[in-house]
Amino acid sequence: MECVYSSGDLQVHFRRAPTDTVAVTFSNWTSVQPRPLWEKHIGTSAMFFVALRNHWYQTPDVDAAIQTVMPLISGFDNRIVMGSSMGGFAAVALAERFGATRSIAISPQISLDPVLAPFEKRWRAELATINEWRHRISSSSIPAHIFFDPKHSMDNAHSTAIATEHQSTILWALPYSGHPAGFALADLNLLEHVIHDAVGAGDDVEECRLFSLVAQEYEKSAHRSATVAINDFRYGQKRALAMAAEDIDALQGHDSTKRQLIGYIDQIKSRLTADEGVPAK
Repeated sequence: MECVYSSGDLQVHFRRAPTDTVAVTFSNWTSVQPRPLWEKHIGTSAMFFVALRNHWYQTPDVDAAIQTVMPLISGFDNRIVMGSSMGGFAAVALAERFGATRSIAISPQISLDPVLAPFEKRWRAELATINEWRHRISSSSIPAHIFFDPKHSMDNAHSTAIATEHQSTILWALPYSGHPAGFALADLNLLEHVIHDAVGAGDDVEECRLFSLVAQEYEKSAHRSATVAINDFRYGQKRALAMAAEDIDALQGHDSTKRQLIGYIDQIKSRLTADEGVPAK
């Protein structure tokens, strides 16, 4: 993989493969070392935009980077732009700049701008560093597939706002998947399907059919996801309280998510025990 652009705010890496499709991915918000998004899951040629800080791709060098990489990808018949959260915003907002076939965004934002997203309460520190909104999501004929959690109030508001502004948006609702919805998809081994289908679909009709199958499979198997269980609990449901330790252990997902779920359950049970006047064990 070759670094084809580098600045203090952004790096772009290019990996060429013998395909007529190129994936362009945008890294997500992170509190650790940023890295190329879904690098191990993409088998086609790929251009990885990596934000070196959480700037929501609002820096001047984004334009310079796009100008630099376009000659490298202009010969590809299909250009698929993808991202998650902050990167999902960029995927939808910048798809036109790449002449994209389609964009795929997991839990994106319409913006952090309070004028466009007064409901957004997260990422205040990042918002304070953005002096100018150079790139915004606007009306486009390029299909934008958005995977999101309709039970998550802010993500639902963002997805609805994007669909209102961008007339070619297709919404894929994944209840209790949380933010970003990719964690629950990964629990169920469906994230790889989304990525594979995104770059492998022959046309928009096939793409919708494939993503519909993913959404149906998620609906059938969501109860097996540790991420779904913990979000179900966070959103006020009490299904997890009835789970035995072996039930939680059998959930699909990261061990840290399971430990967090057990911690929540223990806290609630201790509180209930205290309310009943029985010393917690």
